[in-house]
Formats: sequence, C-alpha cells, structure tokens
Amino acid sequence: MKKIMRHSLAYNVPLESLDVVVVEDSKQMQTIIRSVLGAMRVQRVRTFDSAEKALQAMLSEPPHLIITDWRMEPITGYQLLRSIRHRRMAPLCFVPVLMVTAHGTRSLVEKALRAGAHHVLVKPLAPTALHQRMEWIIRDARKLVLEPGQDFFVIEGVAQALAVQSERRQALDQARLHHARSNGAAGLGKRPKPKEQDEPLELVEPKRSRGMGDLITPRAGGGKAASPVTEEVVKVRAASGAGEGQAKRSGVAPGMPPAKAGAKPAAKPQTSAPAGKGSTASGPAGIRPAAKPVATSGQERPGSVPDKGDKQGNRHRRSPGL
Repeated sequence: MKKIMRHSLAYNVPLESLDVVVVEDSKQMQTIIRSVLGAMRVQRVRTFDSAEKALQAMLSEPPHLIITDWRMEPITGYQLLRSIRHRRMAPLCFVPVLMVTAHGTRSLVEKALRAGAHHVLVKPLAPTALHQRMEWIIRDARKLVLEPGQDFFVIEGVAQALAVQSERRQALDQARLHHARSNGAAGLGKRPKPKEQDEPLELVEPKRSRGMGDLITPRAGGGKAASPVTEEVVKVRAASGAGEGQAKRSGVAPGMPPAKAGAKPAAKPQTSAPAGKGSTASGPAGIRPAAKPVATSGQERPGSVPDKGDKQGNRHRRSPGL
C-alpha cells in the first residue's frame, strides 16, 4: 500500500463559495454560528443537532468545511471526527474539521489535533476568531496523509510538531523544578546573622506598666537593667510607701502635716441622741438649742465677707448668703 497525500476540500476555495455543515446539539449555538456565517456571506450553511443525521447528509453531499461540537450525545464530536477520517469514507475523509468546545484543555486540544482536526475553538465564539480560523483553513497547504498500514488520515506534520512541543514543556518543567529545589536548599542553608553585642539597644518605655517587671528592659550584655525612668518611679513609690506606713503608725492621714509636740489631741465630735418623745430635731428633750450670737456694731460675725464701703467711707459686712 502506497502513501496517500491530498489537500483538503476547502483548499483555495473562496469564502463566499464554501458549503459549511454545523453539527451542534444546542439550538442557541446553532443560531449564533449561522448568523456569523451569514455575515461572512457564506454560500451554504447546513445545521444538524446530532452527528448521526449530519453523517448521513454529508455522505451524499460532502461539504467544504465541518464545524462540530466536542461534547454531544449519543455520538460525540471526537467519534464523528474519527469516523470521517477513515480511509473508506473518501471523499468525506478530506473535509477539514473545526472543533468547538467549552473545555479547551491541553490534553483535549492535543487529542483533537492527533485525530485529524484542523483547529480547535473555545466557547463562547467570537465572530472575528471564527472568521480568522476559516481564512486560515482555506490557505492551509498541509495535506492529509495516510501512512502504509494505517486506516485513518492525519494532517501532515502534526505529530512531529506536538512531539517537539512536548519535549520543550518537559525541559521547561525540569528547569523549573531544579530552580525551585536550588532555591529551597539555599533557603535552608541560610541562617539569620546574630546581632553583635556592641550594638546599643533602644530602651522602649511602656505606655502602661502593670508592675515593676514591665519597666525592666534587656541589657546588651545579658541580664536586666533598669532605665532612668525606672529608677525615678522606684524612688517615688518607695517614698510614698514609707510615708503611708508612718502615717498609719502615727494615726495621721497621708498628705496631712504631723501634729506639733505638746498639742492636745482634737476632741471627738459628740453625736446627738436620737430624737424621742418631747425632743426636737435640734437637741435632746427639754433643752432648747443655744441662740446664735448676733454681731453688734464694731464686731464681725464669723464667716462674714467684707463689703465695699459706701460714699461716706463706712464699711459694712455681709454674710455669704446675702
């Protein structure tokens, strides 16, 4: 068996003379693709919602181009492509195929290209991208090749190009892995440089001190040392503590001047007896409260406030309540 090589049926065919078959199980996508092809002024557009119906129609009238979805039921786009590329399907085996998918992974693209697809488009379709791919397919001079002992046509040079790309990816992955390992080993070998003991350390004064331990800052040579602020606080606290202890022993409230030597202790205020029968709120029963002394002329009543003099120069006194 000899090697067979032939151009696709769409090679050098004008865009306005193309007969395009669209295989799509979604009515919405059928409408979108048909409208885009109509804007390109394609001569004929046939749409099918299943691969089985499309295959029966194409056997009688082979188109110039097939646009098919990858995922369909019960026959998928990949199965349709493999059946078309069989050598017993001539002349349908020379029709270029444009695959459409919503999952454009690398493995899917490679699988479609190895099976004989000319190009893969990812949904959602852009009219400009579809137009560019169709123009590229028309000018594609690669031939469909059937190797001796093989039953399926493949596109010339696709297997070699995919092998080169795979080798490049493997080399790039190995270089990245080596770079990551070298950086990891270098990171493990590096240790932070310890601070020298001669470097002065800044004494940070805390905003709120809960105890004497909060005011102790580390010393460069080891141990603990108190800052000048700490020493002043300690002196103040020690003085206040000594004053409080002395005040407790002498019976004088903290902050009050001590009593003079020989002075009599102040008498305790006498509390009035509770009011009973025949008593008033001002004293015990039967005893009237003493009358307050009335200030006479020339005498000042305790608690009075001097007032300004009148026009004759006499000065008067008034009580704080007046």
